Amino acid sequence: MTQEEYNKLRQEYADAVEERRAALIHLAAMCEALVAIDRHYQKAMLNPHGGEYWGGGGSVDLSDAHMNAEFAFLDARDALHAAGVAYTEIEQVFVETPPPRQEGHTFEDLENCIHEDIIGQHLDPAVITAETIKLLNGLSRADVAAVRRLADDLGRTIERERAAAEEDMADVIRRLGALLEPLINWLSSQEVAQ
Repeated sequence: MTQEEYNKLRQEYADAVEERRAALIHLAAMCEALVAIDRHYQKAMLNPHGGEYWGGGGSVDLSDAHMNAEFAFLDARDALHAAGVAYTEIEQVFVETPPPRQEGHTFEDLENCIHEDIIGQHLDPAVITAETIKLLNGLSRADVAAVRRLADDLGRTIERERAAAEEDMADVIRRLGALLEPLINWLSSQEVAQ
């Protein structure tokens, strides 16, 4: 999932939350209206004039008003239920969808690429350097942490191999050095302190 798709999903979730909140507020308002009309209806039923409520401007048939209020309440309840169902569905998708990984390679990605495609394929230090530069040219600032970790690991590996002082390791150290130098130069170009 791309960042744009994730942002769209997050907005749909936010919209569903807002729709559910608005439906709940509307239902509460309809409930209050129904209670108010019901009070007037109950008073009217006790009124000797029957189902009409005599107010300041004439009579109002409260049985129709009561029935309309009940329908409005039921409509509001159904709208809240529909908003709740929509919210539950989008919430499940949103909660189960992890945010996209930021653009950039992981340390493991780079380590596998370096070992399988460069060190594993080439013996000549000049070719290793050239292939490493090609790889680094395709990276972005988002890859700095992975490249830095790779450079640190290679530096420690070279130190261990030098400490072992075995003759057959001289070639391995040259190859690792051919790999490390472009990593350091790339990190310097990205203005990362070593």
